[in-house]
Amino acid sequence: MGWELSREGEVVQPGDAENGVHSAATHDQTQAAILAVRRVGWFSPVRTACLEESAAAVFLLATRRLSATWCHGVAPDPVRLHAWVQTDDGVPAAEPPSTVGYTVALTIGARHQHQL
Repeated sequence: MGWELSREGEVVQPGDAENGVHSAATHDQTQAAILAVRRVGWFSPVRTACLEESAAAVFLLATRRLSATWCHGVAPDPVRLHAWVQTDDGVPAAEPPSTVGYTVALTIGARHQHQL
């Protein structure tokens, strides 16, 4: 099988050009994107915390036609908010173990399976 050129001029696998299909990012790819964003954040004159870092990492992956899940969560007592990126299989990338203490309030980009 050959390769095709997308409308944006990118070389993609056959069929992806029409469907806009993104591949799921691996854990290593997701972690590399987050760490790259964090390194750049050190030189930013504005605030770069979890919300900005996670949004930038998801955007960076999307420019490479890779998908990941952007998560927003809350933890109680004291109330804390956090945003992070996880792979499509639900594994948080470049996050401390304490991230599991957050209850997910919103996910963007996740592939949900609903049972009726």
